[in-house]
Amino acid sequence: MHTSHCFDVISAYVFYCAVLYYVGLEGDEFEQYCNKVASYDGAEWGGQVEIQALCACLQRSIWIYSADTHAPILKMGSFDECPPLRISYHRQYYALGEHYNSVTDTLT
Repeated sequence: MHTSHCFDVISAYVFYCAVLYYVGLEGDEFEQYCNKVASYDGAEWGGQVEIQALCACLQRSIWIYSADTHAPILKMGSFDECPPLRISYHRQYYALGEHYNSVTDTLT
């Protein structure tokens, strides 16, 4: 799935399932938030709400690792049919601030 398409799907999923993914915004503010997620500018992307929505959209669990640990620090979703997607969380990633990266298995 292309990254920009991924943002569109997550934005639509969060918008149409607003009750499940309440982010403390009302009415137009919530719609603007969803539009910002879909815009792929990164300003509204990267939190647990969006990762949980991605789990539901893809029907895949996502395990989150910290740069300084080998075990997942958080496991989101409970989809056991496929191996989990793995991402790493970085509190400070150069000038980006908080950031997530994909993780690959070095043993394969």
